[in-house]
Amino acid sequence: MDKIIDYEPATPKPVVTEELLGRLEELMEEAAPGPWQMGYNVWGADVRNAHHDEFILENKAWEPSEVTLEFIVAARQYLPELIAEVRRLRKG
Repeated sequence: MDKIIDYEPATPKPVVTEELLGRLEELMEEAAPGPWQMGYNVWGADVRNAHHDEFILENKAWEPSEVTLEFIVAARQYLPELIAEVRRLRKG
């Protein structure tokens, strides 16, 4: 897997580079379409596509906390907006 964040505190360049923003956009495009939501099934909590009831992450082998699942859902929902805001602020 490619390293997503190359953090070097001594360098003056921003940590959130245009390269990183582009890579995050690629990951979003390759991921299952949103919006995602948390749901519950016979095994416990899961993450699913809100429009198609397609499972994104079922809680069978891995038992993440509900907070972790909420974070996964929130990241899918708000990452596009955060990327757009970073670019808007950089333009001045």
